[in-house]
Amino acid sequence: MTKTELLEILVKELRLIDGGRSSLDTKYGQAQLGHDAYQFTHNVHENVYPRYIFLEEVNDFPIICLHALEETRTHIGGGVKYGNILINLRGYVYDEDEDDVNASAEALIDDIDHVINLLPTRHPCFVELRILDISTDEGLMEPHGVLEMNLLATYLVENE
Repeated sequence: MTKTELLEILVKELRLIDGGRSSLDTKYGQAQLGHDAYQFTHNVHENVYPRYIFLEEVNDFPIICLHALEETRTHIGGGVKYGNILINLRGYVYDEDEDDVNASAEALIDDIDHVINLLPTRHPCFVELRILDISTDEGLMEPHGVLEMNLLATYLVENE
């Protein structure tokens, strides 16, 4: 797996945020254990991109963009190679009301978190996918809301 393929998987999975009930948890056990299926609060309308996008470039909200920051490789022997990549995820929302824009940013964080937590079960090439930190602009960019997450992905690069 390459860095580009990894970002393509993340983009494809985040585009499942469609404002409806999540089909991810029903397929992978959570809803079957007595939990209700997760309800997405946003519909990203395919607005997920594997490149950094500035707020001035955005015409349609909400939007999610991903940018790979740095990558390291670990060779553990026997032809097995793991990659560790730090990914910056940025999301933009829009709402005229300051309280609503903060709530909207937090809701998009929850939607993203739901997808990220279930992604390793859907794609076994991910050894681990962890959210390192989460932040929002807390109303500073009103009526726009900005959220940022840093992810650490450990994935199988090579297994000969």
